[in-house]
Amino acid sequence: MKTNMQLNSVDNLDSHFEKVFKDTSLGTLFGSGLERDRFHIENFESNEIRIAFANMFLTTSLQGKFWIRLSLYNNLDKNLKELISAGFDVKFHEDAFQKAIEEGTVIWKEFDRYSIQIFKPLLESHLNFEIGLSPAINAICYFVNFDDGIVINIYDDRGMDIVFNDAGSKLKFYELMENELTLNPEFNPIDNFRGV
Repeated sequence: MKTNMQLNSVDNLDSHFEKVFKDTSLGTLFGSGLERDRFHIENFESNEIRIAFANMFLTTSLQGKFWIRLSLYNNLDKNLKELISAGFDVKFHEDAFQKAIEEGTVIWKEFDRYSIQIFKPLLESHLNFEIGLSPAINAICYFVNFDDGIVINIYDDRGMDIVFNDAGSKLKFYELMENELTLNPEFNPIDNFRGV
């Protein structure tokens, strides 16, 4: 979904998100009334396997420009230090839109492309939080493709939600996913990991 709206602040981006994803919560994708799929990853033996599984979805859905909406809870500096110690770009937040909220800080940042090399530290730090490993960040992280109407939230080491703004975007996504499943046969059939 193309936009004419200026996406130049957290408030504008949050409003655009709610418009594209029809009032889907910025706190959880679970209650979305749109097309939503949930995948369980808690039975994987390690974060490496969880990241490989999530990477399939991110590679498929983030072809071209996309946004990350990161809600960092508690201390911003502490969370940024954890991300940097994990190997994430030290300048990540410098050209991003930020807003202090009661619980912490919201950061929206646009990226030109997705690459596991760039985003593995973020994924790993996010997954580590619930299982007590370090580095770890306390956050909600949405990977958002406004143009194709897809948002992915790897909510913790148990699983991830994907919301599509319509049935067409869901169909297109799973057609593209067929190639990733050919390259990652250990995750095929994908329905083995689908849940409620």
